[in-house]
Amino acid sequence: MDKIDCNPTEMKISHYIDMLLESPGWKTFFSVIIPIITGILSGLLVAEISSPSGINWKIIYYTKSFYGLLTIVVIIYFYCSGSKRVEM
Repeated sequence: MDKIDCNPTEMKISHYIDMLLESPGWKTFFSVIIPIITGILSGLLVAEISSPSGINWKIIYYTKSFYGLLTIVVIIYFYCSGSKRVEM
């Protein structure tokens, strides 16, 4: 008889990821809270790189809101790619 090689830890992690992606709470978070946070961070970014003479694009990499927006992009990317996996 062949022995099936299953890693119970991997199965548990996969189960939790599926639960997370199908959770109504997380769907609400990604459809309501994330856009609000993105709007706030976008406004902060504009305020941080603005000066009386115009927008100073050279200092964008020194602002915290820029990295906050990048973090949100990465989170949304992984959430969307994971939710496509669940739908298949």
